Amino acid sequence: MGMTKLSLRGLMFVGLALPGIVLADSWTILSHNRNMSAISTARIDAAQVSESDTDSAIDLGLFDAEVQASAFITDNDPQNPITADASSRATQVSVLASNRITVSGFVAGTAFPGGTGSFAETDAFSDLSVQFEVSEPAAVKLTGSAESFDFGQVNVSLAGAVTLILDTVQGLNDFREFDEVWMLDPGVYTFSVRTFADSAAGGFVFDGQSAVWDLELALLACPGPTEPTTFTNVLYAVEGGSNLVHRNLNLAGGASWESPGAMGVDQGGGMAVHPTTQVVHSLVDIAGTQFLVTIDPITGSLSSSVPVSNTDGFGLPQLTDIAFRSDGTMYCLYETIFPGLGKLGIVDPLAGSVSSVGFGFMSFNPVDQSLAFDPAGGLLYLAGGTTLRTIDVDTGIVTPVAIAPAPVFSSIAFHPSGTPFIACTDAGAIVQIFPGTGIVTALPGAADAPVPLAGLDYLASLTLGGGKGVCVPADGDLGDTNGDGQVSAADVSTFIDCLTGPASGIPSQSACLHADMQTDGDVDLADFDRFSIVLTNP
Repeated sequence: MGMTKLSLRGLMFVGLALPGIVLADSWTILSHNRNMSAISTARIDAAQVSESDTDSAIDLGLFDAEVQASAFITDNDPQNPITADASSRATQVSVLASNRITVSGFVAGTAFPGGTGSFAETDAFSDLSVQFEVSEPAAVKLTGSAESFDFGQVNVSLAGAVTLILDTVQGLNDFREFDEVWMLDPGVYTFSVRTFADSAAGGFVFDGQSAVWDLELALLACPGPTEPTTFTNVLYAVEGGSNLVHRNLNLAGGASWESPGAMGVDQGGGMAVHPTTQVVHSLVDIAGTQFLVTIDPITGSLSSSVPVSNTDGFGLPQLTDIAFRSDGTMYCLYETIFPGLGKLGIVDPLAGSVSSVGFGFMSFNPVDQSLAFDPAGGLLYLAGGTTLRTIDVDTGIVTPVAIAPAPVFSSIAFHPSGTPFIACTDAGAIVQIFPGTGIVTALPGAADAPVPLAGLDYLASLTLGGGKGVCVPADGDLGDTNGDGQVSAADVSTFIDCLTGPASGIPSQSACLHADMQTDGDVDLADFDRFSIVLTNP
């Protein structure tokens, strides 16, 4: 029987689904053994005190138990007092279910002899062994951790016809984190976690051992490949005064804004999308220097950058905005050394160099200046404050545009069709403006930006998603109160904290939303009853 081990330490989930292969979504538990024992012995010469405690389980489902033993003996001879003290303890919480095996616990033993002729020893043991069968190929994942102190021991194994894993955590302070995925052929497998701590000491020497573990073997649900989704006319934006990139996948439909990422810069600025390559460009400040950067439209991160350099001797170093004409020429606006006067320039996107377009100065307000080309008419629109102007970049003729009502502009962008164009106001509201009439109308409130935006432009097409299905634990989120993607004994204490009784609502903590098993708006004993069923039979 062939089996393949896929070592994936550090990865949470991985796509494993293969075309034509159906993976098992449950296993059949054939047999199991769960038991614990604690033994303590204390001796002074020939005298001895011993205590032992054992527990075992044959149930299927939740097992929660503790055993402990302690032994103490003393010789009260005032000339030579001698004592011996030993204690041991083992705890285990485990869940056996049709798609996961969870086990956690603690073992510890201490031996403390107190003089010549004294001896103390302890043993603490915890064992879980489960034999299961899968009738179809299966993807399983082992997660969690184990740690030993002073040479306690945790043995973890998963075996079928051959052993897939045999791992021992043992040492002065040995810590192991498990994050492993295996593909199993149909067959019978045994998963076991065996732990112990044994201490023995004589004379005046103290000895102690302990180990702690929290492990889960879970089946993975691995869907097949998913189809990607293509969005058209996606609006991208960048914040002024921060490094956040925003996008809206369907502005006209009132879709919400999302932030695909941050650029790792001091301050964002203008934005422009190349009309043919669809590369997203922006102006940013990094450590006091302005850069022209490109942005990954999927992640929102900065993908390349060049410093901006202005060859115009009258121009100040920083640009206020950029815009692409339909032929791919990037234009910019910058302030000059003469207060209240600015100029248009052309930018080389690869080099970051700026040159003047060749005609004169124009009135300039350095606050909220924004550029956008009308792809239909070819005119460049310049917005600033409550004013809107058009500029013929071939002649330099500037023409005021009457708009009503006049917003306080933050940024502007044209829809690829040319009508209408949109603007973000200094309050974050998104409005649309029709070039021929200057009429301003508000878009639905859901389309409003989270903050005033310093740069806007459209990406004609964006494809998201698709590719291999992502394997996840085969559990739902109801009952998962600690947010680890599974319903296990670790959720019990949080679930109990969420109980309020009938008609008392749901506590405000987000975890308690997952405790409303009946989805009826409260967390009561009826929810806990259903939670118990899911806990043992998901």
